[in-house]
Amino acid sequence: MIDRRETSDVEIEIRSDLNLAIIRPTGPFSIETARNWAGHLIVTPGFQRGMHQIFDLSDVNFAGVAPDEISEAVGVVQRRNSKGTGLIAYVAPEDLHYGLARMFTAAAEYHLPRVRGVFRSLKEATDWIVATDQE
Repeated sequence: MIDRRETSDVEIEIRSDLNLAIIRPTGPFSIETARNWAGHLIVTPGFQRGMHQIFDLSDVNFAGVAPDEISEAVGVVQRRNSKGTGLIAYVAPEDLHYGLARMFTAAAEYHLPRVRGVFRSLKEATDWIVATDQE
């Protein structure tokens, strides 16, 4: 079953057949908008903690994001109790997006328990989750 929920800054698709939530935020990035994405996700019908998650960052504007904001984002996720067994993937087709997502996953590796990956396309991210989930 596929269920979609849209708000002004994020679209969330629940793929219950894959135990997967696909989060598609838009607009400028800030710590506050990241908190809003998480807030929308946890109230989305069909979402369950521990689901695999793909954050498609294709339409997020990262202009002006400083490295210390990446560290702060790790703290925000850590405080939101990111425990669970689901995989988390970030789709970052542009070089800037990809680099920032890699910085985040490198910093998160030491503080957050879930396995994370960064990919250039939604297909690559979905394929990784499906393949890794079957191992």
